[in-house]
Amino acid sequence: MDVDAVMRELYALHPAGFVAARNAYAARAKREGDAEAARALAALRRPTLAVWAANLLAAAEPERAAELLESGDALRRAHRDLDGRRIRELSAARNRLSAGLARDAAALAEGAGERGGGVPARDVEAVLHGLAGDEESGRDWAAGHLAQAPAPRLGFEGLEPGPAAPAARPRATPGTAEREPGADQGGAEPVEPAPPAGRGRKEAEPPRKRPGKPAGKPAPERAGGSVKKAAGKTAEPEPTRPPEPARDAVAERRAARLEARVETALRAVAAAEEEGERARAALDGAQKELDRTSAAAEALREELSRLGIRLEAAEAAAAAARSRHRRAEQALHKAQRTADAAARRLDAARAGGR
Repeated sequence: MDVDAVMRELYALHPAGFVAARNAYAARAKREGDAEAARALAALRRPTLAVWAANLLAAAEPERAAELLESGDALRRAHRDLDGRRIRELSAARNRLSAGLARDAAALAEGAGERGGGVPARDVEAVLHGLAGDEESGRDWAAGHLAQAPAPRLGFEGLEPGPAAPAARPRATPGTAEREPGADQGGAEPVEPAPPAGRGRKEAEPPRKRPGKPAGKPAPERAGGSVKKAAGKTAEPEPTRPPEPARDAVAERRAARLEARVETALRAVAAAEEEGERARAALDGAQKELDRTSAAAEALREELSRLGIRLEAAEAAAAAARSRHRRAEQALHKAQRTADAAARRLDAARAGGR
């Protein structure tokens, strides 16, 4: 059984008939001995009306669906690049595209048999907005079998900070043979140099003068605030000391932390701008919906007013008819009495004539 084809068929059905059709296909796959397909089909979730309408749209408008997904890819790239201007441009364009697609999806749902008040376009638009931050859901939607609306996100996945600056080489500790560059080229020795391997010096042994040391490797020592060379050497100014590795490492770590904080702040600003665009789009949709409902309410009020006038006229006509009916009854009774009196007189006249 082609599970993908069955999924497309199921998610094109109205949600009211989804569960029965899904169970029928799962039972059929089980009868045919395809246990894997039966399990996959039985696990499918019933879509909401908004997700169903979005699936109808993806099947009916594949090119526009692809355009929406491409806009989501571009928006994710802009977030990774922390390009605020590009994010604003792409967000505005995507909101316009999503709003148009949502209206078309709602119309498709109505044409496919949804009569229970229709599918609100704003609900479909929320589904389409969620696809920007969920690539897997985007693929399911393009295939026509999105099962549920993507979870709302402030930003997007895959926007982790870039790699931090490489940490400085740790400071050499006693017992290692590591030396700073330039130590073997006649420069000054670094502070607290490590003893050469194999000499058996005790750890943290204080430095001492070493008579007879070659002139290329001076060993300065402080005495009363002045620097002197070993015995027999002319005093010279203390050479410039290289930066301490420990301080370099601390500074670089601080710089890396600051850079990470800046990136996080920029990302938060970009995400907030995107959220603001979505909020503005939602506000526009809500305002349009309010305008439509206000117009409908006003039309109903006018209709009620017209009906009230017609009702008053009908009630007045009914009252007039009742009045005429009473007068007619009274006239009838009077005529009946007159006729009775005439009949009696006639009978009396006949009796007197005899």
